[in-house]
Amino acid sequence: MITLLANGCSHTAGAEIEYPLQDKCYINAWPRWLADDMGWDWVNLAESGNSNQQIKRTTIEWIIENVELTKRYKPKELVVIIMWSGFNRFEAWDAKIKKFSSFSGISEVKDCSVELTEYIKYRTLIDEQSAIEYKNLMDVYLTARYLESVGIKYYFMNASYNWPTQVDEPSLQQQYQILYDAYGNRRDRHLGFSSQEERFWQYMRENNIPVSEHSKWEHWGVEGQKFWKNNVKAWMTRIDS
Repeated sequence: MITLLANGCSHTAGAEIEYPLQDKCYINAWPRWLADDMGWDWVNLAESGNSNQQIKRTTIEWIIENVELTKRYKPKELVVIIMWSGFNRFEAWDAKIKKFSSFSGISEVKDCSVELTEYIKYRTLIDEQSAIEYKNLMDVYLTARYLESVGIKYYFMNASYNWPTQVDEPSLQQQYQILYDAYGNRRDRHLGFSSQEERFWQYMRENNIPVSEHSKWEHWGVEGQKFWKNNVKAWMTRIDS
């Protein structure tokens, strides 16, 4: 039995499918429907608001525990599918709740400590787009390299952003080019890596798929989740043929 290990943000978690502002509904999200079609079991780690840092960390943590340490799963029994999240998000330790959390800006700090609020404020001010694109691509590259080292098959896709062939900041262009080139042919296994039309959010809008009746933040319901599942399944078939 193959197990699909899925990770991502709210679009992979199935947010707002059943009622307003619901953070997740794994049973009706696209990874479940894809696993059903493929005859696989499934595990969904996605959380609404996830940053790519958090997606990378939680994916690797799960594999370390379940593959490397407990041997509950063999690498050949797993397929990892990650839909990467917004580039502007980042992870920080929240001492109040004693866990890592993802943030995208100062608007999200109403329940944070003064220290974390200051960190988020200045982190948001200091980061510029070229640096953000570089760091997010590094997270993706390192995740791919880790999965390859363990021997786990994977597919990547983008939710709402894509990577440019070159960043705008001159001082980062060489570093970015090295990383971009190192990622290499993995771009062929990364849906929406550079194409806006292939990204989840853009693809759903361009195909006029209605959002969930409960949606406040532009999330799709069951039919939309199944529509994306069909696209992912067809894409996987193409690249594996």
